[in-house]
Amino acid sequence: MTGFVSRDIAIKLYKKMGIETLSLAPYEKIDSPVSSHADMLINIIEENIFCYSDYYEENKEIFSLAEKKGYRIVKCSPPVSSRYPDDIGLNALVIGKRIFGKEESIAPELKREALKMGYAIINVNQGYTSCSTLVLNESNIITADISIKKAAEKYDINVTLIDEKSIRLDGYGYGFIGGATFVYENKIYFFGDASKLSSYSKIKQTADANNMEIISIMSGEVVDFGGIRLLK
Repeated sequence: MTGFVSRDIAIKLYKKMGIETLSLAPYEKIDSPVSSHADMLINIIEENIFCYSDYYEENKEIFSLAEKKGYRIVKCSPPVSSRYPDDIGLNALVIGKRIFGKEESIAPELKREALKMGYAIINVNQGYTSCSTLVLNESNIITADISIKKAAEKYDINVTLIDEKSIRLDGYGYGFIGGATFVYENKIYFFGDASKLSSYSKIKQTADANNMEIISIMSGEVVDFGGIRLLK
């Protein structure tokens, strides 16, 4: 398993799971608590990695490892700052051949390339669609956001609506389910003890219904580290 991940969790993942981590350094234009989060810094659609142009120039070495695996880097140049919505250009949610996000704020390069590949862009009110959503598969997701739920259900995607206020994100009141998890080989991995979540029973029920196992890879409360952008 290889994936882009915040340097705040990279070493722990390598030691605990042997994951080949592509450790992301902070990006000074984004708010400090989330400045190295994978779901804020890059997006991956098929063999295309979307990242901010200047961030790429500052971190060519880490991206070169993905390029050696056959990935194409698409450099994006939307306005970026720590103020919403100038920080959500790449925080779009990919489910099957659809991309959910605040359309006006998605990086133009990402929209253009996605449309070329036959993806549909679905507008929602939530800007942080990727970090707000745990995608189990193309037909099942878990989120706390009602706008994502309403949009996804229009496309026959089953949605488990949860409360995520018990997810920690330093610097903020709480974190997001997508940023606190990742899915690999039919297992859902949590950055913390999943059983401590207030919505654990609902999450477990949905996981069981999809024949997926829940794995807590850390002890203590569940923490939003920005998830992992996995490479194939």
